[in-house]
Amino acid sequence: MYPPITDPAIPERDRRLLVRFPRTLTPASFPPPLVRSLADRLYEMAQGPFAGLFLSLAQTAAWFEGAEVKAARAARHYHRRYVLPSDLDREGQQLVVRARAAHRTVLESEVNRYGMLDTIANNVVFPQQIWEIAWMAHRQTVLRAEQLTVSRSEMTPALAAVVGPQREAIERSAAGIGRRVELLEQYAQRVRAADSALVAQRMMAQNDKYRDLLAQTHDQQAIRGLAEEARRMETQLQNSVLAAVEAGQALALPRDPLF
Repeated sequence: MYPPITDPAIPERDRRLLVRFPRTLTPASFPPPLVRSLADRLYEMAQGPFAGLFLSLAQTAAWFEGAEVKAARAARHYHRRYVLPSDLDREGQQLVVRARAAHRTVLESEVNRYGMLDTIANNVVFPQQIWEIAWMAHRQTVLRAEQLTVSRSEMTPALAAVVGPQREAIERSAAGIGRRVELLEQYAQRVRAADSALVAQRMMAQNDKYRDLLAQTHDQQAIRGLAEEARRMETQLQNSVLAAVEAGQALALPRDPLF
């Protein structure tokens, strides 16, 4: 199962804590978790004439707290700014899995490692898109569960008149999220194409060995073919990288009004 999806705006140190200690996290539909460490109690006592003393003691106690206690406090502070797998139904989980897989494809690509892609798209826009997809999928999950409960009631004309538009709203929102995921996957597909072209260019650098082999058979036509193929692959690589960069930049296009 994938780790929690966190809001990219959360400081990196706290995000690492949330991911490292997922058992401290509370589903978004539940109330925020309670954290009652010594530091918390001292912070609550930091009032009145001894406020400064208690505040200093609280800060000292917090300094010596273990990582899991700090993670629990972060889980409370950032509640509803992370999404757990249990926050999503099957449809929502599938969307998140697809979006994360597309991101992993991009980050692990050779063209990305060589700095040939848009780093803002990969490191800022992409994570933000995944977070928004996960959060909207959670909201849709909650509403779908609500509609499932309502569906067990007798569907009178009056009830149908109310739930009909509600269900349509869920479907339209889900379609919008699906379009976002498809855009991420299209970007990943173009990155894979650029990677393939990069491999082809690397193989093209070995053409001298094959050209020598053909020269021994006096096959001049095949030798010229290798040279032409080399030029074609160089152009293809340039075009593939350009298409991948453009696809990455397209991730920041204005959002659907539904979101």
